[in-house]
Amino acid sequence: MTKKAPSTRVDPTVETIHGQKVEDPYRWLENAENEETKLWVEKQNDYTRSILDSLPGRNEIKTRLEQLLSIGQIGTPQIYRGRLFYTKREEKENQPILYVREGINGQEKVQVDPNALNREGLVSLDWWFPSDDGTLLAYGLSKDGSEQSALHIINTQTGEKLSDLITRTRYTSIAWKKDNSGFYYTRYPAPGTVPEGEEDYHQHLFYHALGTDPENDPKIFGQGREMTEMYAVSLSPDNRYLLLSIFKGWDKSDVYYQALQNTDGIARPDKFIPVVEGEEALFSGQIVGDNLYLHTNYQAPKYRLLKVNLKIPSRGNWEELIPPDTSVLEQAQVVGDWLVTKYLHNAYSQVRIYTLVY
Repeated sequence: MTKKAPSTRVDPTVETIHGQKVEDPYRWLENAENEETKLWVEKQNDYTRSILDSLPGRNEIKTRLEQLLSIGQIGTPQIYRGRLFYTKREEKENQPILYVREGINGQEKVQVDPNALNREGLVSLDWWFPSDDGTLLAYGLSKDGSEQSALHIINTQTGEKLSDLITRTRYTSIAWKKDNSGFYYTRYPAPGTVPEGEEDYHQHLFYHALGTDPENDPKIFGQGREMTEMYAVSLSPDNRYLLLSIFKGWDKSDVYYQALQNTDGIARPDKFIPVVEGEEALFSGQIVGDNLYLHTNYQAPKYRLLKVNLKIPSRGNWEELIPPDTSVLEQAQVVGDWLVTKYLHNAYSQVRIYTLVY
């Protein structure tokens, strides 16, 4: 069932960048606040209900689904200096709750409960990043399924919520400094600072010092770059290197790094050194010591692991640690003196552990 578009709607003809015109008779529905749009949606819902509500066995299906969905779920714990962080949803709770536990046998404590913030369950926990020692937690909340996260910070030991609040942190990436004095993070532009319609693009990397005004946070990376790029940031365990992965769609990425040991510990926009640029492949990495471990499908459709000495990062000095296999190398992580890998083999996962030689 459809409703004829009102005469006051916008021109349904859209001109593309190639000069071609595409007919879009439903473009007027993009204005969700328009009364005629609301009427159209209401009639669509009424028609849908008239079909679904008359289906036989509907009540039995509803009852069974409620039983299946009421079993709850628990996420995989992440460990930070003995503190376990994990999400859990009990029975009919609308949103998962984030808990922390001091050690495996410790008593669990609620850190973030979105259900307590909205009776209808319309506030969600989008992401969370504990500090290296687990005493501080940055987390993102959004409303009504918008995913337009606002960044909050809480002291996990006292439960005190810090005054720092950063908006426009959708899909953010965060790297805490080891002394908990601040963190690197990604943020989108404020409305009015970019052309209309581009507010969900132009992601940039910033640095935030705790207790300061986020609007004054220095921009570390992104100025003049392609507006569709997305960033992932991390710090080496010794706080000496900042690693930046730049994703260009789903099938390729660049990798940059910056040495911080000869500065005040804050990255500079003009000091990033490229490791990979312009390749039609995906790269992601982890820095330990002076080495960058690159997981990539570059010249390896099933992925491999490379080691890059950051003292001599040119491609001719790269070392292949794990060559391509008949199985897909999905993940590789340095853990102490071990290299832990996850493979996809014949539709099931395998974990393989290697001794790491520095």
